[in-house]
Amino acid sequence: MKAWLLQTPKLSFLALGAILALGHAPFGLWYIAFPSLVIAQVLWLSAPQIRRAMTVWWFGLGYFLVTMNWLVEPFLIDIKITGWMAPFALAAMSGGLAMLWAIPVRLRAQSPYMLSFSIAFAECLRGYILTGFPWGQIGYIWVETPVALWAAFIGSYGLSALTLIAALAIASVMFARRTMVLLALIGVLFLLPSLFHRPQIEFGDKTVRIVQPNATQSQKWDPEYSMVFFQRALDYTGRAGDVDLVIWPESSVPVFLNYAEDLMAEIALFAQGKPVLVGALRFQEDAYYNSVVLVEQNGSYAAIYDKAHLVPFGEYLPFGTVFEWFGLSALADIVGGGFDTGAMSTVVAVEPVGPVLPLICYEAVFPQEVNAHADRADLMVQLTNDGWFGNFSGPSQHLAQTQMRAIEQGVPLVRAANTGISAVIDPLGRIVQKIPLNEQGFIDVPLPKPIAATVYTRWGERSVILLLCFLGFLCLITPKGTLGLTRHT
Repeated sequence: MKAWLLQTPKLSFLALGAILALGHAPFGLWYIAFPSLVIAQVLWLSAPQIRRAMTVWWFGLGYFLVTMNWLVEPFLIDIKITGWMAPFALAAMSGGLAMLWAIPVRLRAQSPYMLSFSIAFAECLRGYILTGFPWGQIGYIWVETPVALWAAFIGSYGLSALTLIAALAIASVMFARRTMVLLALIGVLFLLPSLFHRPQIEFGDKTVRIVQPNATQSQKWDPEYSMVFFQRALDYTGRAGDVDLVIWPESSVPVFLNYAEDLMAEIALFAQGKPVLVGALRFQEDAYYNSVVLVEQNGSYAAIYDKAHLVPFGEYLPFGTVFEWFGLSALADIVGGGFDTGAMSTVVAVEPVGPVLPLICYEAVFPQEVNAHADRADLMVQLTNDGWFGNFSGPSQHLAQTQMRAIEQGVPLVRAANTGISAVIDPLGRIVQKIPLNEQGFIDVPLPKPIAATVYTRWGERSVILLLCFLGFLCLITPKGTLGLTRHT
């Protein structure tokens, strides 16, 4: 079997990368994904003669083509105009991200540790360069398992690095045919957080209502439908129930906030004295913002946060003048020129719930930015419009990443999504209650209390830096021109 795989290394690594991607939502096949990573490591150890950088590129291409398949969905919203771009966007993004995996290999291709170092380094790096795009990190394959609790100690970047180190360790011992002891040690290692990070999750006396109007992206701004969705959200807001906070999704108000005084008055009326967090667009002079608005108990309202981390090619165009010359605009650009960047999110007091950290859509995929606040929130709230992401992997992967944010921070997270998946997530990343995809409705859910500050909140990315330094050191001490391992037969 191994000999056959090595006869076609490009095809083999492409397939193994695709299988590794099946660990992500909506599949969640971690028990297939992780062994594929081990097999890739075994092949790496077995065949030093293969073109290693190119092989890693094929591995990454298979992984990202499957993981990022939802990238075609935004281009299909207006299929006549942008549909032709869909396959090119997926291919370009997948190939580019795979290149990040492959480039470090060229530094010391013969090291048996270089596959793990290169991918772990790239998985961390892609959260930062070119505004960052850490979607679909390898560590997310564990989100529905106890292994995910490692995120409370080392974050999702660290969990990705640890997963690669574990796969390398297993492959190294399999290569030498001494597996049983190491397999047991790796199993214990992965289960350590679930053995020691077991705080009792308590529920407080505050209840949140999440409103999901199911405003599909193709109809969301259509004048024939936009007020239908708004009235639907109003109806859910006004339903009977003892709740302390109502949350609407991103860009729920069908007109700019500057012209929405009557609509905001209706929200306050239907809320019957309860505070409401609402997503709305607004402008100030020549700047346009994607905002979170707090409608307070007395009926007053104000934008409390403007989105700071915008989506490239979605909410603005990098090198916009070049693309505009070709008649292209950002996919979500309804203001003619893209949105402007707000100030960094801060913790906001929302009575009677307490300190809340507002996040808008894409911002919740950046662990380092969520962790960059000196003040600790009692609740994280994500307002999102996942209608852009289609009906398959995009919304479920976005949900999985917010589950990781809750684990990292030890703070509950509430997400309100236009088309779903809306949910309340406890500080251990477990979904307390949710509204499924493509359904309209609302849920009233008691809020879990936050737990003590996690190790990750104090250490941040220092742990992944230590893991990368460890792998890098192993790469450096490997004698050049040799695998540095002896195969036992």
